[in-house]
Amino acid sequence: MKTIFTTFALVVIATFAFGQDLSLKSYIEQTEVGPKVGSALGFNTKSGIEIGGFFQKAVDGMLTEESTPWNCEKEFYGAYFTYPVVSGQFFDLGFNVRTGVSNGENFTITPSLLTSVSPIKQVKVGAGLGVRAMRPTVQGMITIRLNAGSKGGVLASN
Repeated sequence: MKTIFTTFALVVIATFAFGQDLSLKSYIEQTEVGPKVGSALGFNTKSGIEIGGFFQKAVDGMLTEESTPWNCEKEFYGAYFTYPVVSGQFFDLGFNVRTGVSNGENFTITPSLLTSVSPIKQVKVGAGLGVRAMRPTVQGMITIRLNAGSKGGVLASN
């Protein structure tokens, strides 16, 4: 718990001090084998591209009988980017690619299409369709944008 609080506090301090547009994302992904939960931290560029890192883990006790050692993913972590296809004030559609290591030994690339609705500027609620091992996946997510639309923080150079 101390680690989570410390990490969150450092992200908030860096965001406000340097005026970066960061987003914290929490998501659940349903795959053929079972559900996965994950979190991500990303940087939003001025052109709308989001770049960051993620960590995803299988939900304990929810694996199906089809789970075998070769397709049972316990952990998946790495880098991601999201390229905006359609971007509006309340609605976004983007192409997302996550690249990383699965179970500490397998290199994995997972493309997906993500859509989101922004009820307020700092919060997005979204869903997505993706592909993992040539099988479809479904995602649901909530994103909180820290310092959304800021012109710069205390230590930012203009």
